[in-house]
Amino acid sequence: MNADLIKINKNGWNLSQIFWNNLNFYEKSFLKLELSSYKTKKIYRSRIESIKFVDKSKILDAGCGFGQWSLIFSESIKKVYGIDCLKRRVKLANQIAKLNRIENCHFEFGNIEKTKFKDEYFDFIFCNGTIWFTNIKNTLYEFSRILKKKGMIYISYANFGWYFKLLIKSGFVKIDYNNFKKSSEMIIRFFLKKDSRHFLTKDYINTLIPKNLKIIHHDYEGKIDLTNKKKNISFYKSKFICFPCMNEILIKKL
Repeated sequence: MNADLIKINKNGWNLSQIFWNNLNFYEKSFLKLELSSYKTKKIYRSRIESIKFVDKSKILDAGCGFGQWSLIFSESIKKVYGIDCLKRRVKLANQIAKLNRIENCHFEFGNIEKTKFKDEYFDFIFCNGTIWFTNIKNTLYEFSRILKKKGMIYISYANFGWYFKLLIKSGFVKIDYNNFKKSSEMIIRFFLKKDSRHFLTKDYINTLIPKNLKIIHHDYEGKIDLTNKKKNISFYKSKFICFPCMNEILIKKL
């Protein structure tokens, strides 16, 4: 068995050699990054428990990718729905759920800006590392529509420091034109007040959310802990120099 796959499976993620062999280089690299090293199921479980996204009826994993967060949600939430704009990822997420013998996860191709779900359908909406690639205002309004009253939304997002770090490292440390161009565009588009594809800040999000939504917690990625157990582990560095890199917020529907 492949060494990377062995490490992933030791962390509690049950992937087969056949599944692994059918992945491309990017997919293997991504899964290695997200599921090996210290990123065990226990760590993911701790992160979910810290924001109290447990013991409810339905949750949406918006921009679910390969579905690793959904797999953990399935342990304590009756129905887990994941949507992603890439059909290939949806296919792989369903395969991973099957390999892990999980039956209450449902992954579908879709756009989180406009979903097919009924009004006030979900108890929770979880959106990890996705929203800034969408029309942010449209996505927030759609979340408001499909979320139950008193329901909660979790959003993690890249702040200025994330793309400033990429800009410096790709432009001056390790010459990488594609990353330099990408990070430049993400910074410029924010100051041009574009609708999508730029870094975010708490204040900016606050200007876009509907009146029936309220930000109740904000911190660096992985730092919100409603249990006060202080056992969280961040997946990303909080700052580059003095600039915030990755943040997270909890939003409540009033």
